[in-house]
Amino acid sequence: MTEVDASTLDAAEIWYLLDGDDRIVDVGGAWDEVAAKGGAPHLAGEQLLGSSIYNHVAGHFTKKFLRAFLAQARLSDELTRQAYRCDSPAAKRLMEMRAVVEGLDRLRVSHVMLGERALPFAVHVREAPRAQARRLRCSSCNRLRLKDGQVWMEPEECLAAGETALVMHTICPDCRMQVGMRRQGAIFFPAQR
Repeated sequence: MTEVDASTLDAAEIWYLLDGDDRIVDVGGAWDEVAAKGGAPHLAGEQLLGSSIYNHVAGHFTKKFLRAFLAQARLSDELTRQAYRCDSPAAKRLMEMRAVVEGLDRLRVSHVMLGERALPFAVHVREAPRAQARRLRCSSCNRLRLKDGQVWMEPEECLAAGETALVMHTICPDCRMQVGMRRQGAIFFPAQR
């Protein structure tokens, strides 16, 4: 979910339960608390029930990545995991998405914070329409790239203090390779542990 301010996350787990069509059928853990603290009451559990998880994810490649991850989780007999970053303006946050099959067609997806590190200054990013976006942001590692550039950099390395980056979300080539995504389709291989 890309709409909640990540600064509201703490060590508490948040989770959602998906049906076979990837519609949200339940949410739990600290979900409602995170939505309220993040200034996103429209993302409280009751508001989301019945909606597609993809309605709450920004970027074509991010949706493709999530579809591949959920498909792999449904095929696996074990817990499927993927590390990613969900930064707040003040801190880098390493998260882990975990998915496990429950019952016949349900999939429980949880997000747990593994650690955080303060940034040297506040980093602000905002999703923007394609024509206005000046940078691409990887939804997995949070690095940024100028739309016409080739180098992916940490946000604090390419933004000035007080600057707000207008971004489009994608998955950078390094993260695509890490999870086995290919241009012709999305294939997910669970992260090595």
